[in-house]
Formats: sequence, C-alpha cells, structure tokens
Amino acid sequence: MADMYSGRREQMFPRLSPAQVARLAQVGHRRQVEIGEVVAEQGDATPSFFVVISGALAIVHPEGGHELPISILREGEFTGEVNMLSARPSLVRARIRESGELLAITPDALRKVVQADAERGLLLVRGAVPGPAGGLVMVRSAVKTPATKGA
Repeated sequence: MADMYSGRREQMFPRLSPAQVARLAQVGHRRQVEIGEVVAEQGDATPSFFVVISGALAIVHPEGGHELPISILREGEFTGEVNMLSARPSLVRARIRESGELLAITPDALRKVVQADAERGLLLVRGAVPGPAGGLVMVRSAVKTPATKGA
C-alpha cells in the first residue's frame, strides 16, 4: 500500500505506550477478533474506540464496492475520529487484517477519559483532530498555567 501520509504517519496515528494501554484497559474491555471481521462500519453512529493489543486492523474507505486503504494499525495504535466524541457517523470502515485482540472503549467512557486524564486525552485528541487544509492540529499543552510576567 502506498503511504499517502508519508512523513506524517506518527502524527496521524500515534502509538500508545504499554502504560497508557494499561490505564485505558481500566475503562474498556478486551475483545478477540478474527481476520475479515468488520469492527466499525462507515455510517455507524458512535462506534467504539479500539486500541490494537495484537494483530492488525485495516482502516479503509469503502467506495464503489472496493475498499481504499487508509492505514494499517498495529500494537498500541488506536482508532477514533472526532465524530466519536460528537456522536456523528463514522467516516471509515475498520476491518481486521490479522486476527488478534482489541481493547474496546465506548464513546461515553472515551469522553470521560478525554475530560479527566490530561496525558491520555491530549494524545487521543492529537491523533484524531484534522487541521486546516488536511493538516493536523498539534496540541502541545492544554494545561492552564499562570502567564509569566512580560508574556
């Protein structure tokens, strides 16, 4: 698959550390998945947020009876569109490419994580928010601190 996101893949599809996955596991449930299984369909409202524990998950855009590849997610990588937080339908399909295990998190649980956990929430937002003209919005810090004098 040609990588249309060359040079930006790490920004668009960040990888969670084992410690971050362990913290997310507290609000989700593990799910065994088999090759070919569709875990999120384009047009579905509020699909779950998935973290790949093992195996591989293909993110594709269905068009004209074909699936146009967007990315293959592997261990520590996660799905998610901003639509999950706004309860809008999914823009893509997520299909299992290699059997394995996913961590599934409901949209409600995801909202709580984004609201309550700065470290996890910022990473998830950084990976999910498209920016102007197809770029990305980089969130460096959303923690409020007093302004320094002269700033």
